[in-house]
Amino acid sequence: MPDDTYIFGRGYLTATRLNLQHFLWKETLDYILHPSVPVGENEAAIADVGTGTAIWLLDLAKSLPSTVQLDGFDISAKQYPAMLPRNVSLHVANALEDPPADRVGAYDIVHIRLFMGVVNDNNPVPLFDHCAKLLKPGGYLQWDEYDLSAQEIVSAQPSLPTDELSEMSRGFQTRRQTREHGFESLVVDARRPSSWYGKMSTELDCMLREEFARTVLDQKGPPGSGDKAQEQIQASDREVAEGSYISNLLQVVVGKKPLGASAGGITAQSEKMQTAEVTASSSVSTRDAQ
Repeated sequence: MPDDTYIFGRGYLTATRLNLQHFLWKETLDYILHPSVPVGENEAAIADVGTGTAIWLLDLAKSLPSTVQLDGFDISAKQYPAMLPRNVSLHVANALEDPPADRVGAYDIVHIRLFMGVVNDNNPVPLFDHCAKLLKPGGYLQWDEYDLSAQEIVSAQPSLPTDELSEMSRGFQTRRQTREHGFESLVVDARRPSSWYGKMSTELDCMLREEFARTVLDQKGPPGSGDKAQEQIQASDREVAEGSYISNLLQVVVGKKPLGASAGGITAQSEKMQTAEVTASSSVSTRDAQ
């Protein structure tokens, strides 16, 4: 069984955060699987890498025929539900290593979400390589991620203080990397949650940071760093209560594995990799949810 190096918790509070986070993404995007991704009605196979509580698969299963096979993978099974639909199965695998041999080239669609804080050395290439190996030639990858370079602080009134929210936001940012790993037909869809959900979205951020303070800073950080982070979270929460929030940009990137690629992956085409930027073009949609 792979090592569970996930830095956050596996308990019910973390599971609740992940489930609520999924429904916020669904409400903002108005879809689970991007509309550009075709799903065949017979014997299609979909993999969710880093599935966590499997909420993405379970929600998707309601809208697809029972003939579509839905497989979830995570480095730990601790958050897996005991009861599943017949066409959903969950497995243990490390997304930063080669997939199991019997899963190579097995999937029409691979989905991943919020791996930005998990990839090693801010390098997503091993993760792309893992997903590419799972896909059949012509299969689709959908990657959902926050674009923290576009993060904003919003207030109900300009006079409201936002110093703590701004500091908390900066303190947790990781350099954003979204790359095309030899995939074709790149689509980028970027949207912000409605201002109606700004408070809830920021409270999810606070929950994540509180987990990080408890599971990482308290145990491995410099003395007092966990307490300092907790104080900042409480101060940020007071600013949220007064009418300010962090506005995150939710970004969905869809790419198609070339038909000529081998079933094992497309690493040989890595020289084609290029940064995918959210710009105004026919293949990019950027809007605020209302």
